[in-house]
Amino acid sequence: MQSSGLLKHQIHVKRVLSSVRRQGFSLPEVMIAALILMIILVVVVESQLNSFQTIDKTRQRNAVQARIAKDLNALKNQSDRWECLTGTSCTGLAADQDNPMRFDLSECQKDNPLETYPIEDASLEVGTNGLWIEREMTLAPTKRHINVNYTSEVGGKIINISSTIAPEFLKWCGL
Repeated sequence: MQSSGLLKHQIHVKRVLSSVRRQGFSLPEVMIAALILMIILVVVVESQLNSFQTIDKTRQRNAVQARIAKDLNALKNQSDRWECLTGTSCTGLAADQDNPMRFDLSECQKDNPLETYPIEDASLEVGTNGLWIEREMTLAPTKRHINVNYTSEVGGKIINISSTIAPEFLKWCGL
């Protein structure tokens, strides 16, 4: 019976020693795990860089669109005041706000009532980051409104926005 106890003890010792020898990882296991972690890290870093680039391009596109909206609003205000008679509410002055709107309607009799409208192409700077917008203004074939086209480039993509302006005085002409 003692020999069976000794045998059990020897088997137990062999198991303990084999488990002690197997603790830890071999060099190839560590290298493979490190390689997998590096691949995952590279993918995560690349994803973050792409996100930052996308955010920057979106910020630039938003800045271009905001600048176009600001310019278009200024052109609309200018067109609403074109041919406005001094001292009337269409001048936009606080002192004239209670006086009815009146326009010089002498242009209405012409074939091209917008002949003397100040059509000006321009290059508009967007902030200080070197972005530019080209504005092109043309008289529509009907000669009743002005076409405004804005073109810019952000991140290799062309932004093209078009709009139409009809001066307020044309409504008074009955055209």
